[in-house]
Amino acid sequence: METSFLTYCQYIQKALQWNTKCRSFHRMTGSKIITCHLGKWTAPSVCSESAGKCGHPPAIDNGDVLVFLQKEYDSGSRVEYKCQSFYRMKGSAFVSCESGQWTDPPVCLEPCTTTPEDMEKNNIGLKWSSKTKLYIESGNFVEFDCKNGYVKDPTSSAFRVQCVEGKMAYPKCKKRELCTTSPEDMEKNNIGLKWSSKTSLNLESGNFVEFDCKRGYDRDPTSSAFRVQCVEGKLAYPKCKRRGTSE
Repeated sequence: METSFLTYCQYIQKALQWNTKCRSFHRMTGSKIITCHLGKWTAPSVCSESAGKCGHPPAIDNGDVLVFLQKEYDSGSRVEYKCQSFYRMKGSAFVSCESGQWTDPPVCLEPCTTTPEDMEKNNIGLKWSSKTKLYIESGNFVEFDCKNGYVKDPTSSAFRVQCVEGKMAYPKCKKRELCTTSPEDMEKNNIGLKWSSKTSLNLESGNFVEFDCKRGYDRDPTSSAFRVQCVEGKLAYPKCKRRGTSE
């Protein structure tokens, strides 16, 4: 068939083109198109076996191949990799032997591990788990929350944290500072609690408390507001003066 086709070129006068290709694992040298012109073919391409075989596929950290290793591999062979538990693969799981060289292997990205020490240091815990040690694949997220008695530190990073190749930015919390109304301070400023007969009251930071003048006293014109917010453990007490006095 091939000889008849080549001979046929001698009997036609117009140009004729023919695509050529090589068998599997063979490499082509020259143009894959040959042309019949005035009864003659242009120089054909040459197919030769791909040069070189490959040795062992490259080793990777925290991962391995899924098959038993061979001494050598033919050109065109493929090998598959798998990462260890909790390590995430970056790149193709397969490498190929091409002309005596392996294509680039994948990389196994390190997971993040939450530790009791790091969480204790930052006064945080895992939001959705009672565990103190958790493995998170690179690229995944984990959420933290403040421990009881603590609130988010204004300088803290986000509490939803992404693991990036074995590293995490832990958020942090600080001890909740309570405000405690003082009988001495209220007596000194001639005030009392507006809605309670108590003289000592604990408030969380950010909460409000209202004061009122004692009987026989009126608000001092220089006084601050009588509805007071607890700010990081501190209260700004208002003040009253004895009724009928100008001092």
